[in-house]
Amino acid sequence: MTAPITAYIDFASPYSYFLLEPLKAEADRHGRRLVLRPILLWAVLKEHGLTNPLETPLRRAYFMQDVVRSAAFFGKTFHPPEPLQFSAHLAAQLPPRPGDLRGGLCQPPGDHRARGARRPARPVGR
Repeated sequence: MTAPITAYIDFASPYSYFLLEPLKAEADRHGRRLVLRPILLWAVLKEHGLTNPLETPLRRAYFMQDVVRSAAFFGKTFHPPEPLQFSAHLAAQLPPRPGDLRGGLCQPPGDHRARGARRPARPVGR
C-alpha cells in the first residue's frame, strides 16, 4: 500500500486553502490518499521564538500583497476578513471524521503528555 500524503494546514491561513485542491489532485494522480492534519501555526511560531507576521506592520503589509498574488496564482479571489486575525482553536478541535470522538485533529500522535502539551478539551457528547 502506498503511503498517504500528509499535509499540515492552519484553518486561519489562506495559503492552506489555496493548496488544498492542487494537493488533492496530486494525491489522486499518484494514487495516494491525502491526509489533512490541522495545526495552529501561531503555536508553531511561538515554540520557535518567532512572532506572528501579522503583528509587525512591514510583514503584515507584505502578507496582504502576497496573499492576493498567491490567490490569483491559484485562480482564487481573496477578500481579507475583518478582523484579519481570528482564532482557529475550535475548528482545530473537530474530530477527524463525523462520529469520531477520539479527540481533536491537533492532538499529537502518541502520548501528548510526553511532550508536556496540555490535554485537549473533551469533544461534545462525551
